[in-house]
Amino acid sequence: MKPANFMFSKSISRCVLLTVFSGLLCAPASRAEEPAATVSLADAVQNTLANQLGVQVTRSKVTQSRGTLQTASGQFDWDLGAYWATQVDRAPTGRSAPFLHAKTEDTTTYTIGLGRMFRSGLSVTQSVTAVDYKDNYSQYAPVSQANVSVTLKVPLLRGFGTKHAGATEMAAKLGLKAQEYATQYTVEQLVYQTAAAYWNCLTAARDVAIADAAEKRAQEIFKVVQTFANGGELDHSTLDQARARLAVEQASRESAELAYYQSRQALGQAMGYTSRQLLSPPLPAGEFPAVLGAESFTSAMREKYSHEALARRADYLAAGLNADAQAALLEQARNNLKPKLDASVQVGYAGMDTRSDRMRPAFAVSNNIVGANALTTVTLDWPMANNAARGSYLSQKAVAEQARFSAALAGTDVTAGVLNAIELLKRTSSQYALATRAVENYRRAVEQVNANLRIGEATLTDVIDVEDRYVSALQLQNSTHDQYAIALALIRLYTGTLTSMDDHQAVFRLDSLTELPFPTATP
Repeated sequence: MKPANFMFSKSISRCVLLTVFSGLLCAPASRAEEPAATVSLADAVQNTLANQLGVQVTRSKVTQSRGTLQTASGQFDWDLGAYWATQVDRAPTGRSAPFLHAKTEDTTTYTIGLGRMFRSGLSVTQSVTAVDYKDNYSQYAPVSQANVSVTLKVPLLRGFGTKHAGATEMAAKLGLKAQEYATQYTVEQLVYQTAAAYWNCLTAARDVAIADAAEKRAQEIFKVVQTFANGGELDHSTLDQARARLAVEQASRESAELAYYQSRQALGQAMGYTSRQLLSPPLPAGEFPAVLGAESFTSAMREKYSHEALARRADYLAAGLNADAQAALLEQARNNLKPKLDASVQVGYAGMDTRSDRMRPAFAVSNNIVGANALTTVTLDWPMANNAARGSYLSQKAVAEQARFSAALAGTDVTAGVLNAIELLKRTSSQYALATRAVENYRRAVEQVNANLRIGEATLTDVIDVEDRYVSALQLQNSTHDQYAIALALIRLYTGTLTSMDDHQAVFRLDSLTELPFPTATP
């Protein structure tokens, strides 16, 4: 009998050959899965947008920013005020009858006013005050006196102009828009994470199919070798080799199934599954996107995509708006360095009524008017050292500079990210093409080694070695396809084209994860 590491008998060769061909060259079939929901890529993303808590959290931040803006705008609301007071005084005179032994005075005050501050810094106040008075010792009848006035206050230095008075509101408006952009980018990141988890899960499912097929082939080879080793036609070292190969493939299959389960859990988490739903994690159902040739990614694409990204990236736009908001607050802080010099002009009239009924205060507004009253005042408040305002200005200046620097850094980050993503797409495209070529070459190599085995020019070791290389090539092809799909989603994220906003809601289209954002940029 010839040594096993040199040649099989013809019957053994045919048996092993049939085993290799039936297992190796046929497409691997997926293992049966426990009952669970199958999801497409579109289903996964829509589930993320509807149920992912991260989406809800970031949307609540927009609501918070709206509240901040409403608060800032409230300083320009009309303010209606009213005041009522009544006072009763009783004082003894120390005299006895028939003289007055006690003095009584009853005073009631009514005031109503309406005022507001304008965004230019001017403020206006309109007020009506009526005082009703009566006593038991004066020679006059009960009397009501009224005063109607309008006051206009104009800041001459500090506080004048929309850049000061409206700065807080302007900053809040910019902050709201920035938060809407930030929310859009956060949602896009969550969509990207879901897409990456989906592709990883699909890759893991295919790795399980590859590992399962490899294990079955190793099992069949082991049975054949065991049969002939028991019959004395092969030595036990060959049997040990087949047994070790089977153990390796079984371990590989276990590892692949673990990775698949973990990837399903990751996909479920990305989709916003609850703890109960994660007991049955989702199953991916779909295909990878078609891979473009490496020649599609040109230098012109780099320039176009970088330019488009700077115009579209929500996080970059948010950084610019945040810088503008801090600049508005800096103008306000600079204005606060000035002394406070205000001019105030009040015009109005006074009225009086002495009738005896309860409507006396109301009639006082329009009776016995003798002319207009006017009051002009100028007030100055000038802290000599002005340390509070100087400190606030210095602090705000630093904050504004930080925001401006952050916006500039965000621009370089956007450009670098786009360029890296394009390079990643190009490289993974090339890797996939090479891996596909390797798969075809090793497929032919498997056919050749089995043909050689039939005529006694190959050994079992040769078959196992070529088969292992073929399996590795399949896994590499699967992995590079996964990397390409993720890179495609990444270029969408980095160019700001992963989602669009419609009425403050993220809108997703499936082709945003399977196609380039600007197809016309490619040849």
